[in-house]
Parts: sequence; structure tokens; C-alpha cells
Amino acid sequence: MRSKKDVQGNRLFQSTEFLTSQQISSYFSRVAAKVRGIAPTADDQNAEAQRRLVSSVLDQVGLHHPIVSNTHNICELFAIGKLNSLGLKVLKSICSDLNIETKDIRNKRRKKAYVIKLQDLVKQCSCTS
Repeated sequence: MRSKKDVQGNRLFQSTEFLTSQQISSYFSRVAAKVRGIAPTADDQNAEAQRRLVSSVLDQVGLHHPIVSNTHNICELFAIGKLNSLGLKVLKSICSDLNIETKDIRNKRRKKAYVIKLQDLVKQCSCTS
């Protein structure tokens, strides 16, 4: 999300709009409190409004079917078994574009690890559920 760009190449979010781990943790804490039935406070209500706003933005920019990077329809390539046909440079670019963590890939000169990362991503898409 931090490096997501619009069609003109401009960043969708400024660094001031990034959520911290504390904000994310607080959100899940509030959700857990709701499940347990604890009455919300004014801070909780403000946080809920912020959560709805963030959720709305994430829905607009988040991954939805089909997952597309540049001109590549990742869902379609996965479905027809053609992810392996992409070059290493393209696979790295797609992973970067989709904010897929690649630091744990040991051999950065092999396509297989990048293909596996993309396959794991597509398995989370509604088209494969």
C-alpha cells in the first residue's frame, strides 16, 4: 500500500496517511472489545469513524478480482498456468507493484520463488475461493 500508484504514476497515499502498527493494534483491540460486548467510549466511536473511512479507502485501492499489474492479469495467468512464462524481471516488477514481500527469497535469480509468491496471492482472490 505504501508504494501504490495511480495511472499517472503518482502515489495514492502520503507518508502522513500510513497507519502505524499501534493504530492497527488498537483497531483489533476495539473489535475484540465489541465482540465481548464492552460498551464503546467516545474515543471508540471516533476510532470507529476513522476505521470506516480507512476501510472505504482500502476497498477502493485494495486487491480485487482481477488482480492486475501493468498489463498483466495475474488471476488469468494463474488460471491458465502461464505465470511461469513471465520473465524474471517482469515477475520482480509485479511483486514490487503489488507490494509482495520478497526479502525472504534466497535465490533472487530464479523465477520459481516469485511465481510461488504470486500464486499464494491469487489463492486469496475471490476467483479461486
